[in-house]
Amino acid sequence: MTENNISLIFDNPSSVMATSNCVGWHSDEEPPIHSSSNNPLRAAMIVFLMMKDAEKC
Repeated sequence: MTENNISLIFDNPSSVMATSNCVGWHSDEEPPIHSSSNNPLRAAMIVFLMMKDAEKC
């Protein structure tokens, strides 16, 4: 997660959010890729795969 700049946000007890750009929530920069899940590692993996898919385009 660290190498790919994926952040986990634990502000909702029922669902952890993983994001590729936590600054993007509050700025007009590159829109963040995000995913929510009860399992933080699953959310992080989904974000990682979405980031790799976006690189292909």
